[in-house]
Amino acid sequence: MHPSQLVLTHLVTLARLEAELSNTGPRAKERPALERAIVSQRKQIPAPMLSHHDRLKVKGRRSVAPVQEWICRACFISVPVGSRQRLAHATDLFICENCGAYLYLPDGTADRPADELPPQSARAQRIAEALAAKTARKKATRAPKATGGSDQERLAVIKKLSAKLTRG
Repeated sequence: MHPSQLVLTHLVTLARLEAELSNTGPRAKERPALERAIVSQRKQIPAPMLSHHDRLKVKGRRSVAPVQEWICRACFISVPVGSRQRLAHATDLFICENCGAYLYLPDGTADRPADELPPQSARAQRIAEALAAKTARKKATRAPKATGGSDQERLAVIKKLSAKLTRG
């Protein structure tokens, strides 16, 4: 694994642990273990990247985001075409030009971290749902119209119509 991808894996894990910590109560039994794990992860990340993570976290933003269908899942803005090829063959860390999150492809291979982060906010969930609904509507309008029923049903209708025509 490339060193930058290792750092990115630590950032993803740190963000996941911090999200879990914020969802636990102050008296939860697992809180001390989470705090120790966070300290351990923070030691694995270089200081400039850690300070970038902390700045984004203070602003209420995600510091790392997966890229799916060439869209940053932190801000839902398309990744520029020029950056796509370099991101696909990642040997360096890439930052979203819009939101500043570190980007990665969540394909689950050994040299890229899997997508383990929960959605950042309710707003991000609404945007993702709206994009999915829009895509579904586009597919529905492009789909060929059904002619109605099975072949046997159509044959039955044809026989009834032909019987009416021969009678009358």
